Amino acid sequence: MVNFDAYDIGSHRLSCPACSRGPRDKTLGLTIEADGAGVAHCFRCAFTESYRPERGAPLTTPSKPRIKAAAPTAKGSD
Repeated sequence: MVNFDAYDIGSHRLSCPACSRGPRDKTLGLTIEADGAGVAHCFRCAFTESYRPERGAPLTTPSKPRIKAAAPTAKGSD
């Protein structure tokens, strides 16, 4: 969960709470508006969270499972 109150107005990059690979892995984009509202979106796993001060609790959308590529098939022998 992102602590929206800990950041100033503007755009920030953070580690994703869902898929982070360490403190230097900044895949989560965080935008804080002048009215205190904010939105966070992970560019790797699609985790999203939004916050509106008038509503209180943040709204979190879980990340979607990644689709794995199909394994290559062996070509028939001649």
